[in-house]
Amino acid sequence: MNASISSSTVSKNAPPHELFAGGVEDWHARARLAHFLAQMPEQRSEAIELFQSVTDAEVNEELAQDVEEKVYAMQGLSALEAEEKEITGSGTRAHQSCD
Repeated sequence: MNASISSSTVSKNAPPHELFAGGVEDWHARARLAHFLAQMPEQRSEAIELFQSVTDAEVNEELAQDVEEKVYAMQGLSALEAEEKEITGSGTRAHQSCD
């Protein structure tokens, strides 16, 4: 994971520290950080990387909150990937129409 996220960027609108208490070893903390970073266009690639790191995380299926958090993370990843595809696709279409 990329640890180059600037502290000044994060500190402007930083969420409560306790949301990330588990650190990078805790998939819940990585998913929460990814949601936060996804709100900043300049941090979207880091958000995608964090969301992707959650895809293989073990979920306690007996805890509804655990399942919901995983689903929410996957929805976040899907939304960012769709945006990336849209941006890339629209750039390609614009280039093709100029030819």
